[in-house]
Amino acid sequence: MKHRLKNVTYKIAIVIALVFSIQTKAQLVFTEIMFNPPESGTDSLEYIELYNSGSTSIDLNGYNLAFGGLVSRYTFTTSYIVAPASFVVFAVNANAVKRNFGLLFTPLQWNAGAGLGNSGTNIKLFSGPVSTSSVTIVDSVLYSNTWVSSAAGLGTSMSFCPSSGNNSLSTNWFSSAVNSGKIINSLPLYGSPGTLECPCTMSIVSQPSSISLCEGNTAVFTTSVTGVGLSYQWKKGTVNVGVDSPTLTLSSVVSSDASNYSVVITSTCGTLSSNTVALVVNALPTVSVNTGAICNGNSFTITPSGASSYTVSGGLSIVNPSVTTSYSVTGASTAGCVSSNTAVSTVTVNALPTVSVNTGAICNGNSFTITPSGASSYTVSGGLSVVNPSVTTSYSVTGTSTAGCVSSNTAVSTITVNALPTVSVNTGAICNGNSFTITPSGASSYTVSGGLSVVNPSVTTSYSVTGTSTAGCVSSNTAVSTITVNALPTVSVNTGAICNGNSFTITPSGASSYTVSGGLSVVNPSVTTSYSVTGTSTAGCVSSNTAVSTVTVNALPIITIASSSSLICIGQTANLTASGAVSYTWNTSVTTSVIAVSPTVTTTYTVNGIDANGCSNFATATQNVSVCTNLEDAFINIQNSLFNVYPNPSNGIFTIELAADVKVIITNALGQEVVNNNYTEGKHLLHLQDVANGIYFVKVSVGNTQSTKRLVVNK
Repeated sequence: MKHRLKNVTYKIAIVIALVFSIQTKAQLVFTEIMFNPPESGTDSLEYIELYNSGSTSIDLNGYNLAFGGLVSRYTFTTSYIVAPASFVVFAVNANAVKRNFGLLFTPLQWNAGAGLGNSGTNIKLFSGPVSTSSVTIVDSVLYSNTWVSSAAGLGTSMSFCPSSGNNSLSTNWFSSAVNSGKIINSLPLYGSPGTLECPCTMSIVSQPSSISLCEGNTAVFTTSVTGVGLSYQWKKGTVNVGVDSPTLTLSSVVSSDASNYSVVITSTCGTLSSNTVALVVNALPTVSVNTGAICNGNSFTITPSGASSYTVSGGLSIVNPSVTTSYSVTGASTAGCVSSNTAVSTVTVNALPTVSVNTGAICNGNSFTITPSGASSYTVSGGLSVVNPSVTTSYSVTGTSTAGCVSSNTAVSTITVNALPTVSVNTGAICNGNSFTITPSGASSYTVSGGLSVVNPSVTTSYSVTGTSTAGCVSSNTAVSTITVNALPTVSVNTGAICNGNSFTITPSGASSYTVSGGLSVVNPSVTTSYSVTGTSTAGCVSSNTAVSTVTVNALPIITIASSSSLICIGQTANLTASGAVSYTWNTSVTTSVIAVSPTVTTTYTVNGIDANGCSNFATATQNVSVCTNLEDAFINIQNSLFNVYPNPSNGIFTIELAADVKVIITNALGQEVVNNNYTEGKHLLHLQDVANGIYFVKVSVGNTQSTKRLVVNK
């Protein structure tokens, strides 16, 4: 993977005010070539990058850039200083390259119209006059379009890293990995003019080592890493410590410094982490030592504690001073750490010993060691110094020195015997996911298996409990708290569909009792509705899920009835056609959508329709009947298409649709005119609100053509 050098801004300075030392050790190399950018019909994004890989500055005055021969494409005619690790960028169109690659500087523009060869070109940097006899080639690259396939018109430049060796070898060139963010001819533009791209290498040569030392000493962790632009971050566990250095020094370590340590190394290549090592800080021992009294001439054993080995002033741990004497004692741990203190053993030399003895308390069943002092040997009533009385008991003690000095007193050791507590504990049941408080009794403090008194087991579990009294006595029994864990019910519920106006029974399962959103299990929604349902088991546990019952509400069908003739004469037949459903039942018991009726009086008919969802509705229609007295029915042409009148029957307001400009005459059943007007083609309103209910005839005439239809006014 190629990585772009970070945090470096390269600028081409046109005017350099500083004076640099020019040395021949500097090396100028071609490091990037954009020879075939992804443009159509133009090479405006071609550029060449020149890099000073040496340690000193170079003045380019008198240098020439050439390609395709020794014809100079750019000549430096004045002083132009290139500092170490700096660049010169040449472009066929400086502004286009600056704009498309987001540069902070403007490249140098070579002679217009001279582009790089798409198949290959020999690029040269030379000094001296353009003459084959005096030209000095500084660097030369004869590239080919086969070196880097993606650079051959697919949107990338070729890059070379000076550390990789010879830039004349195709194997040392690679495709630029820096995305300009531009898309040209559907190809992303990759290149880094003015920025060095190099493959990254980084490795840890030596890992830090674990350290074990004593408190107060200095711990030093170190690592060795190869790479460029290295930075270091030492960590104590996950906490950042130390400074940016391959060495971490911890002075005067204390116990809190003990931990695992590692270092994260960052370079231009990325990040590496070292091995994790341990710092062991050994505590300095604290020494204590016994003191005592002897009869003059007797010996005393200095018995220190708190360390592994000891040094006593005078060199002996068994002493026989003739006068009261103090001895200093230091100690060393098994890790070799010297004690932070000096203990003092003072041996009192008495002519006659005075015996003293310890007293104390034990738990019933335990033993107690009677430890007298002030003499060399002792006599205890009962004959034993390790006793285990079952009740509170006093023991008398006398002492005798090794020189025969008998104590002048009798010491008494009183052993208080404390009873062992008897522990009891509660049991119970919980719902899975809840907690239970274990509440023991019978002691002062308690120990519960698992370490917690508030528990939340997922299965039925027993916990053992022991107790300790205020006297520190552990219970003679182990109480057991059994927590029964009841499972949470999983609720399921039915779904379904109803017709608008009907009800639906929500029927959940999986629990003992249920709670339905809205509070009812029998619902009659007017629109499709979802109801949430939770359940509770017989143990009182609420379901872990919320089931959803979706009740789909199907609309009732809209049933309509159309009559083939709104008014018939007695003896005539009209067809009533029902629509809006898939099946029908008339009040005449006919189950077809169309029925033929021949009533002798005006009659109302009812039809019930059922749609595809099983939802039903009804409609009614009134078939008007007339005796048709004194009417010339043969004169009436109801089906004539010259005009149309609706609604019919009506409350007196009709709409007439005319196919032409016509004369309209409306008469009553007696032949009396109520309307006589001319109307143009189109729709018009006929106002008959003022006439009496009954049958009327509208005659439309245009030329020799006439058409008549029957009207019924029913207000």
